[in-house]
Amino acid sequence: MTLIDFGAPECSRALETAAAMRGVPLKILQLKPPEELYRSKLVLVRPDQHIAWHGDVVADATAVIDRVRGA
Repeated sequence: MTLIDFGAPECSRALETAAAMRGVPLKILQLKPPEELYRSKLVLVRPDQHIAWHGDVVADATAVIDRVRGA
């Protein structure tokens, strides 16, 4: 999976830690947000290029990773 981080590095690290705990490969791209393309600061993209999750903050990173991996 790929996490696009448009300015939420703390939440990005939380998702990175949760993915590592679950054995989910995660690549993080920290990018400048393009105008009006994405409304969220964090966009989690599946390997098939579909958006699995998006948001500005992560309350429970492990729950997000579990949900997108189908656990």
